[in-house]
Amino acid sequence: MHSIRIDRQRRLAAEPGLAQELIGRAGPDDIAVLLYSSGTTGAPKGIPLRHRNILGGVANAAAAGYFRSNEELFAYLPTAWVGDFVFTLGAGLFLRSTINIPERQETILHDLREVAPTFYLAAPRAWDSMLTRVQVGMADSTPLKRSLFDIFMPKAVALERKRLAGGKPTAFERLFHAVGDLLVYGPVRDFLGLARAERAFTGGEAIGEDTFLFFRALGVKLKQFYGQTETCALTAAQTEGHVKLHTVGPPMPGVDVRIDDSGEILVRSVSVATLTPTRRSSMAGCTPATRAILIPTASSLCSDVSAKSSGQPPVSATSRISLRTASSSVPTFATWP
Repeated sequence: MHSIRIDRQRRLAAEPGLAQELIGRAGPDDIAVLLYSSGTTGAPKGIPLRHRNILGGVANAAAAGYFRSNEELFAYLPTAWVGDFVFTLGAGLFLRSTINIPERQETILHDLREVAPTFYLAAPRAWDSMLTRVQVGMADSTPLKRSLFDIFMPKAVALERKRLAGGKPTAFERLFHAVGDLLVYGPVRDFLGLARAERAFTGGEAIGEDTFLFFRALGVKLKQFYGQTETCALTAAQTEGHVKLHTVGPPMPGVDVRIDDSGEILVRSVSVATLTPTRRSSMAGCTPATRAILIPTASSLCSDVSAKSSGQPPVSATSRISLRTASSSVPTFATWP
């Protein structure tokens, strides 16, 4: 890495104007990546995310404190997943973070502990697997360690449940928790590689309540986010101090959300992928099959048009996500004027 940095600096010094040329090669409306949607509500589609979508979404998230500069990131997830591409690569480059890459698949757990990232993203199933790993490890541990774990961990989970319900810990509970952090919670976080994880997120599907409570009780500030490939995965997220079970938190700054009468969720934000007018015109002659692959969703374009024709303010990007959900699952969403 050091030699690559030296070679880059030498080339920039030898070719005046190269730095400015490189900056000018890509524009805000140029496609940065083509990622495929999960296909939960239909056939998977290629979503053309533009530089302005990714950087605008990251800026929205950073404004609320979800992302910070100079993070230590761990790039172990498939880059084809929008969560890893935006949260790791997009945010990492935009906010000048260090992106650590595992040596190989077999060394991920070892490398995670060595890196100890300050920001960690994992799907709910990965958190479940991590919990299972802890439980199996404790079952094979010494009697003393098992006893300490069985004494302190249930108390920590009960205390976290109390906090999420709005309760405040007593002086004895704070003291008990401090001792537990020294003897149990801290060592387990270090064992998992999460000793420095100030920001930990999960998304893509609902996480189990037991898993969610366990890691928060362990001292990992795990929170859920909500988004799709079409929105750069940056629509809503829980905020520390306002975490509620079975919710995904309020919309991020710069994001407007509305749930229509049919239960579909409408999102308006710079992070929403849409075809530019030029791009739409260029696709006029495409076959329906090609358009079905390249257009984010047919309804995303229709929502954009219907919002303007119904007298609402013009929007830069609107996406209709075909996802039906109970209103309690998406709380405190802002409404359009």
